[in-house]
Amino acid sequence: MRIKHVFCVTIASFTLSACAATSGPSSPPPPPEESAAASVAADAEAPAPVVSAVPAEQVRRGENAFLASCTACHASSEFSANSFRRRWSNRTAADLYELMFATMPEDAPASLSPEQYVDIVAYMLSLNGFDTSGSGNAWNEDTLERISLGPLGSS
Repeated sequence: MRIKHVFCVTIASFTLSACAATSGPSSPPPPPEESAAASVAADAEAPAPVVSAVPAEQVRRGENAFLASCTACHASSEFSANSFRRRWSNRTAADLYELMFATMPEDAPASLSPEQYVDIVAYMLSLNGFDTSGSGNAWNEDTLERISLGPLGSS
């Protein structure tokens, strides 16, 4: 049986290498200097991480939207439990927003305004100890990209 397995793997390897060799001309990789420059440029364009306090008014709106749209299926305690913190601790607030926008409410995904989803994310993060003393501009979809949920794992 082992010999048959080794034979099949060997044949598969030869087949794949033959396919790669006959796939036609491919462009050579860019010179190392060009790749390094592109990498530096990409790093310079990447937004810096932002940890800003969410405005209390946005948290209030998020709580109201949560109560109106989410409590038929969810309790707020689900979003401050250790399992929630562990699940989201290696992600961004935008990841949470995108999941909610695409799947919630379950019977009508994407039926809330983008602002309402952002407000609900702000409310959920407030349940997990995020600073709610902000008084500046409300968070938006772009802001969520720069909000790490890493602190959730340390709670």
